[in-house]
Amino acid sequence: MRKTFAAAVAACTVALVAPAGVAETVDPGFSRVCVIEYNVDQIPALAAGLHADDILYHSGDRADAVALWKKEQDTLRAGLEDNGWGTLKDIDKDSLWPVEDHTASSVIAEDLGSSDTGAPTTLDTPFSAGEVAYFKSAASYTTQRFQDCGREVNRPVPAAPSSLDLALAPGKIAGIVVALLAVLGAGAAFAASAGLIPGVALPF
Repeated sequence: MRKTFAAAVAACTVALVAPAGVAETVDPGFSRVCVIEYNVDQIPALAAGLHADDILYHSGDRADAVALWKKEQDTLRAGLEDNGWGTLKDIDKDSLWPVEDHTASSVIAEDLGSSDTGAPTTLDTPFSAGEVAYFKSAASYTTQRFQDCGREVNRPVPAAPSSLDLALAPGKIAGIVVALLAVLGAGAAFAASAGLIPGVALPF
């Protein structure tokens, strides 16, 4: 579900300062749209934040969603200038998320309350709760950068979890391991009960 950003982030306008003794006026045709300046270290988070909805609730599988994220990173890298900085312009303000704190625990709590709000849950994504928290944190970070609107604010960049390099989400890997252990345990129990393992017998 797309999170809409409050109207408070309307484009910044710059007033023209009139000479002394003349009333100050604002030329409606002269305005400055807020932009985000970025360097290479900020690219993963910005790519995740600008496309959080499309990545989290991708119609394909996990590999497709991660590939989309990496593709958007490549697009931002291509925008870097010789000085190592790029500028994001024409940002879709309606795609920005509210600024909130996100952790794996808060994501799980949101899942528990999603039946009341109708919002998508972690089960609707190919990612774990911790990975979902990263993409949501990146979305909040991106919104904050847009709100800064040219001000130099030192904002910590969310760090992408290394698990995003895995083919499966950590939770699904754990589930597979548990299932395999259950199958192996059942097989061992059957073999022992059938006397197929010398010296091992199950009490009945």
